Amino acid sequence: MWDPHTRRPIDVPTETAKVAFSPDGKLLATLDKYGTGQVWDRATGRPVGAALPGPNDLAHFGPNGTLITGSSQGPTVRWWNARTGRPSGAPLAGSMPVAFAPDDKRMITQGKDGLRLRDSATGRPIGEPIGEPGDKIRDAEFSRDSKMLAVSLFPYMGDDNGIMPLWDPATGRQVGTLPAEEDDTDITFSSDGQRLVILYRPFFAMLWDPQTQKQVGPDLAEATAAQFSPDSRLLATSASDGTVRLRNSATGHPIGTPLTGSLEDASEVTFSPDSKVLARVDDAGVARLWDVPFQQDPLAYLCGRVGGLTEDEWLTYAPNERVVKAC
Repeated sequence: MWDPHTRRPIDVPTETAKVAFSPDGKLLATLDKYGTGQVWDRATGRPVGAALPGPNDLAHFGPNGTLITGSSQGPTVRWWNARTGRPSGAPLAGSMPVAFAPDDKRMITQGKDGLRLRDSATGRPIGEPIGEPGDKIRDAEFSRDSKMLAVSLFPYMGDDNGIMPLWDPATGRQVGTLPAEEDDTDITFSSDGQRLVILYRPFFAMLWDPQTQKQVGPDLAEATAAQFSPDSRLLATSASDGTVRLRNSATGHPIGTPLTGSLEDASEVTFSPDSKVLARVDDAGVARLWDVPFQQDPLAYLCGRVGGLTEDEWLTYAPNERVVKAC
């Protein structure tokens, strides 16, 4: 684990299995291989408060300085004071957290009472149960503004495909449904919530408008990974032949030529926070970076970096060529 600002490693216990950062980045929660939790001061590397008894399968910093842990044995959700390691409120028996909203006001749980949308601070259920009794979640994703929740459910016995209901987290009401395939699916919202890409395995994706539940553009064949840029303008998809495509997220249409550099499948594609750099990591662990503005418009990019040639420069470097105003 590394500090992106100092580029120095962050020391964590040697048997750490899972980690989570607090929203301000000052605290780090770890779970060891036995599920025992501990909160650490990231600056000093010292433990904060008492150890959290396990077994725990999940740790997440919630609202009001709490740490939420979930155990599949039971299952049980517990709230802790992140600074003291003491319980904060009563545990919620019979449920396991699956996903948390970016604003940390809502979470979805799976348990004895089915799939439930809950208040992250109290565990109080919101709205009616999601789906039918016995439904199992394959994937769940909140939109970045926490205003929509997409849930991929495993198909019923004898059905070819699963279902993907869309929910309003504020009210707990279903607002739409998208088709799901029999195979595993990964769900990703664009930052502005206007697009949703579903990666169906093996190797194809579909771009959707979650408001209208209509597909945008054609199927994206041979997709092994997909990610939106933080400014929501671009969608990057990788293919099984090692190439990466940039696409207009509004239409799904490709931009420029395929980006190459590896014959290995991509395990991940991601953008820098300013959307100007695209990174691809292949299955061999090799990373490749591309300058996004150059791929979008090479001429405009080069003109912005070096400017156009003056008439004197044309005469010097291309005396026999006609002067062309490229910039």
